[in-house]
Amino acid sequence: MTQHLDARLTRIEDKLDTLADAMAQIARVEERLSQQSGSMDHLVRRVDDHDQRLSEVERKVTRSGVVVGWGERLFWVLVVGAVTVGGRFIVGV
Repeated sequence: MTQHLDARLTRIEDKLDTLADAMAQIARVEERLSQQSGSMDHLVRRVDDHDQRLSEVERKVTRSGVVVGWGERLFWVLVVGAVTVGGRFIVGV
């Protein structure tokens, strides 16, 4: 009977050791998850910052495109006018 109790206690101790190991592994996994969560939050903040900066660049490019478009039109009007005036002087009309 004593051997039976000793064997049973040994099995219980083994199971407790296994549970203790599992608890330690769970604690390590939770720590890693916590660290990864912090890293993810940092990455999300960086992506948000890049998104805001990209939106600002898009707005500036749009405004610059309008100005450049009008500038290009003005340039070509002046070129055509200069060619027309030059042609009149050459032909002598």
